[in-house]
Amino acid sequence: MTEGKGGVKTRVRYIGAVLLTAVILLFALQNLGGVTVDFLIWEFETSVSLIALVTFLAGLLVGTAATLFRMRKRLKAPARQVPSGQSLDDLLGAAEKRDLPHQEAKTRDPTKF
Repeated sequence: MTEGKGGVKTRVRYIGAVLLTAVILLFALQNLGGVTVDFLIWEFETSVSLIALVTFLAGLLVGTAATLFRMRKRLKAPARQVPSGQSLDDLLGAAEKRDLPHQEAKTRDPTKF
């Protein structure tokens, strides 16, 4: 029997999602008890699982906003320019002359072992 494109990965992700959902549901069901939350001048009663969910979502929001801000900053940064008096070919030639392993692999003759 052959698997379709991404069949095994899809099943593993599906099983992982089901297990994660089960763990979250189990946590929520075991923490239905109410707690009193005091924040500045407000006071309210809610369940521990709701507090955990709100805290998680707040962290997710802050993390996503920080990532988007950093990506936006990188996209707006000006591209590096070639110093005056040098051509791009000169810079590339100097980079090829360096003895770096990742560049050595690019220039190695594939017929030689």
